Amino acid sequence: PALRDGFVYDDTALVANNPQIASLGNWTKAFSSCIWEDRLGGTCYERTKYYRPLHTLSIMFTYAISPQPLAFHLANIVYYIILNFLVFLFLYKLFRNRLAAVLGTALFLFHPVHSEPVIWISALPELLLGIFAVLAFLAHISEWRGKNWWSAGFFFLALLSKETAVVIPLILIAYDYFWRGENLGRGKLNEYAPHLILAAYYFILRVWAIGLAEKQPYIFPGPSLADKLAASVTALGIYVQKVFYPWPLSSLIDISQARFGFNPAFVFGAVVLIVLVGVAVLTVVKRYRVAGLGVATYILFLAVPLAALVFTANLRSEFIVADRYLFMPLLGVVIIFGYYLALLIRKSRWPVRGLVFLVLAVVTFASAREIYAQDTVWRSYQSLTGYLHEVNAARGVPAVQTDFSRAVDYEQSGDLNQAIRLDQAIIARGGDFPLTASLAANHLGLIYYHYYRNTDKARYFFNEALKFYPESTVVKRNLDVLDGKAAPTGGKWL
Repeated sequence: PALRDGFVYDDTALVANNPQIASLGNWTKAFSSCIWEDRLGGTCYERTKYYRPLHTLSIMFTYAISPQPLAFHLANIVYYIILNFLVFLFLYKLFRNRLAAVLGTALFLFHPVHSEPVIWISALPELLLGIFAVLAFLAHISEWRGKNWWSAGFFFLALLSKETAVVIPLILIAYDYFWRGENLGRGKLNEYAPHLILAAYYFILRVWAIGLAEKQPYIFPGPSLADKLAASVTALGIYVQKVFYPWPLSSLIDISQARFGFNPAFVFGAVVLIVLVGVAVLTVVKRYRVAGLGVATYILFLAVPLAALVFTANLRSEFIVADRYLFMPLLGVVIIFGYYLALLIRKSRWPVRGLVFLVLAVVTFASAREIYAQDTVWRSYQSLTGYLHEVNAARGVPAVQTDFSRAVDYEQSGDLNQAIRLDQAIIARGGDFPLTASLAANHLGLIYYHYYRNTDKARYFFNEALKFYPESTVVKRNLDVLDGKAAPTGGKWL
């Protein structure tokens, strides 16, 4: 049913209102810039941490076929079909057992957390990363002529899809260690020379296009290292829990209140971390083939979003857990699940086999039903923000990001009182969430100007927005427009 959905959340800026992707003549900019160029004021250099040329190219080609949402949703579904076929080939090549490959692929296909990357157009990088990552794995475990270069080539394409691909060579090394019984030496480094060469080339391209690092003028104090570590450990616990019990599904679970100590979510994450470290050490020492490769794949893919919380999160509002970040880590889970469940079925008698298949059928039906139901969540921006607010409210978290989105929804639907109430509540918590508070104050300024023609209140809230975020070019521009020093960009306020 996702084919009936529209553009939601980032889809509007990335696709619907993005002049960069509207013409195939801009294809070279996919490599020399980023897909956010227009939204970032015409340049991506040192303004973003995302360099994903294949994402941009895919959006361009789909837009050339049709600019309607249906085309983009159909593209995501086609990519997902291709990916699951490749997952089956990989598992079958790995195990040489059809049942294990079918069971593992079924878990990958029907796991509810995968609904977000397929239903949400802007999550396309996850699908592209998955396709090229699995192709890199397939090439590595194959007997293809020149397989090292094939594997490195797919690794390079995965890097051009999403930065998480950086861990692929480490997973290949894990395969060599657990499956082939090889150790890392000079000869092994020579085998990975193509990967190192193409990784270096990617790094050069990236620095040329968007610079070495994102340099945002965060004037207000950011979270401490202790807060970042606590958020990372808390997120680990939630991600592991979601493998076995993925509900509630969410693209934004706010963990900004994560703290060291007796916070239940943090304590659970710390226990999970200790257990995972113990399991990892045991599999390395004992060289358990299947468990070792599965755990390594899961941990390495998940390490990237967890590390991002520590090294790139400049605001507490960036402390989130999202289903899409489990997309590739789940490949490690299906390696273990497919192999050991197939082993259980083969070694069991029919009454036990029948019970196992019955349980699998029930779980599959429940998962498919949950995935189908997610269509109503992603149907519109308003339905999504309402759902995310409920998910966070159930956790006792003041979800200011979703509250701001709801305020915009209320304003656009004509319920100005509700919009003002939500914006004011966010501003009251501005010390904890300065960026969102700045956005809320700016939004109030726009409301008072456009709907009430009250320039004094508009100016007051624009200035309040600058107190939270002094370097906001958006707010400064709106003040200039208000004072007659500039014209609205494209006839629109910001």
